[in-house]
Amino acid sequence: GIHEPQGLLDILDCTGHMAEGGTKNATYAAHQFLPFMRKLDPQKNRFDCVAFDGARNVRLAGELIEKHFPMVTTVHGAEHSVTLFFDDVFTRCAPLKLLSNFSNWICIMLESTLHAPNALFKKVTKKHFGQSLGFIQP
Repeated sequence: GIHEPQGLLDILDCTGHMAEGGTKNATYAAHQFLPFMRKLDPQKNRFDCVAFDGARNVRLAGELIEKHFPMVTTVHGAEHSVTLFFDDVFTRCAPLKLLSNFSNWICIMLESTLHAPNALFKKVTKKHFGQSLGFIQP
């Protein structure tokens, strides 16, 4: 709305670029956002902040954007750091690693590309519940 101080321009999906052998480097990321920003702010006086996760390549993309938009400050979202924290916790703490491995095993057995266990699970749940059960698909 009119009183909203921030907005989301786009979410960068570089799947196609990566599939064609491209890299998700700072230059690529910055050049995905700059055309939107130039179109919305040709005088370069409206954008004051861009937010990226803490990964090095996108932090550098923010620095490149700052060179094109001098009023911009790049801030780093916490999700990347949080992901790294939980990766450390679940790989270094033995009881949590065991729990994580068990959870992963359940996911693999119930809803994965391992067709035999998945097919058996669907068959058994259909017999017992009248329909196949599984995880909600994204």
